[in-house]
Amino acid sequence: FLNPLFPSKKIIWCNKLHPTVTKSCRVRRLAHRLILLIRNITLRLNVIDTKILYYQFMIKNMAWYHSLDKAPLSPPDWVFAPVWTILYITIALSLFLFLKNGFSKEKILPLFFFIIQMLLNFAWTPVFFGLQNIKAAYIILAALIVFLVLTIITFYRFSKPAAYLLIPYLLWSVFAAYLNFEILVRNTTVGL
Repeated sequence: FLNPLFPSKKIIWCNKLHPTVTKSCRVRRLAHRLILLIRNITLRLNVIDTKILYYQFMIKNMAWYHSLDKAPLSPPDWVFAPVWTILYITIALSLFLFLKNGFSKEKILPLFFFIIQMLLNFAWTPVFFGLQNIKAAYIILAALIVFLVLTIITFYRFSKPAAYLLIPYLLWSVFAAYLNFEILVRNTTVGL
């Protein structure tokens, strides 16, 4: 059988009916299913985040956002959608490269860091735009940066390209933290 992720590589499938099914064979099968599940969930969450959260929280609250005193380096609104599209592609590729050689116990901690930072990523938009809580959004970004650095460090051990693909995301997150902090400082009576 051909591997659906890498057509040039063959998958050694374990036959359930074969009398010599080993524990390692079952672990390989389970790891393969887990990799496919995580990949599908991540891609779907990225689509959900960019479509639903963007329209639910950002479009409805743009008047509030435009009323805030922002940092001098704040980019125009149109920049955010293409930047996040590119970043989500690099994030998905990074996870794909990290998981492509299978799953092992050693990959649990890096995967945990990755999941936590993605959950923090998804939490920022509803907190900042939905709740209009600038301080909580800044705390979320600070935690996201910590977990993203941990993700990059732990991914590097397994796949250097996977780690490198997350660096633009880290840089943008640091820039976003700067923007969020400037909004917090310049609008002390709003969203505290």
